[in-house]
Amino acid sequence: MVMTGTRTTLCAVAVETLRQLFGLTVAGGSKEARLGLAATPSGRIALHLLCAWRDHRYVWHWRGVARELARV
Repeated sequence: MVMTGTRTTLCAVAVETLRQLFGLTVAGGSKEARLGLAATPSGRIALHLLCAWRDHRYVWHWRGVARELARV
C-alpha cells in the first residue's frame, strides 16, 4: 500500500514531468531544452518517455523511469 506522502510525491513528479514534456514541445525539442530536462529527475523521466516513443525500447526506458522514481 502506498502511503499518502509517497502518493503526493509521485503525483507531484508526474505533474512536473507532464509540464516539462509540454515545455519541450513548445520549445521545439532544441538541444538546450533537452539538456535542461536532464538536470532534474522529472526531466529525465520525460526524456525516457520521449525516447521510448521514438526507439521502442520500452523495457530499457521503463527501467530508467523506475530508477528515477526510486530517487524521488
